[in-house]
Amino acid sequence: MRANAPLSVGIQTAGMLVGKTERTVRRWHDGGNIVSAKDHATGRVMIPIDEVTPHIPIPWDMDKSMMASRADQGDAEAMNVVALYFMNEEQYELAFPWFKLAAEKGHPDAQHWLSKCYFKGWGTDRNQALGLRWLGEAANNGHAIAQYQIKTLHIL
Repeated sequence: MRANAPLSVGIQTAGMLVGKTERTVRRWHDGGNIVSAKDHATGRVMIPIDEVTPHIPIPWDMDKSMMASRADQGDAEAMNVVALYFMNEEQYELAFPWFKLAAEKGHPDAQHWLSKCYFKGWGTDRNQALGLRWLGEAANNGHAIAQYQIKTLHIL
């Protein structure tokens, strides 16, 4: 990214930040409501994050924008942090997909949070089988709380 270039995110990330589908964000874009640029290296349509922030349903600042930009670039730790921004504001439907992306990249804390989402129905339907699966993944990846939780299960 050039110095002084505005922070930008792809259309999918923009949708995840505002709780809309990629298709809806594309309609906003195609209708001229959102300015964008094409990343010549990746071919992705990029939207300045300032165009997105008025639609994000939680308090948002430059630090969060920088984290969202890192998440957009595939950083699992940043994805987990963005999920926690939404989780802390009880925006479970917005936190869940961020936890899922980070968990699928092997982030142990996100795997543990994803298991809680499935167990409690936060942002998704309750599903004990998927909750146990992600709890096990977190434990296998060294998450101490998940390891303790697995150890204390009384399943035998």
